[in-house]
Amino acid sequence: MTEDFADGMRACVERELEECKRVGAAIDALPDDPAAAGAILAKATGAFEGLVFDDGFDNTRDDRTEYPLGLSYWTDVLYFALWDKATFAANEA
Repeated sequence: MTEDFADGMRACVERELEECKRVGAAIDALPDDPAAAGAILAKATGAFEGLVFDDGFDNTRDDRTEYPLGLSYWTDVLYFALWDKATFAANEA
């Protein structure tokens, strides 16, 4: 959504994939003990206001969690505007 052309979009996707791999490696490096891993994650994310890491932080199966992913709120607002058909057609490559 931040790039207008295929090369820029491809570069964004490639950066995102690399970041996902780094996150995966960090998760793999956590201790096997859930309490120890949780303590490390809680300490690492302390600067992010609103994150919640309790037993039900991502429990949506029985509606114990209103906002998934440990977020303290959720919004459906998209922060970009779509072009109308004429603007889209004028900008097609």
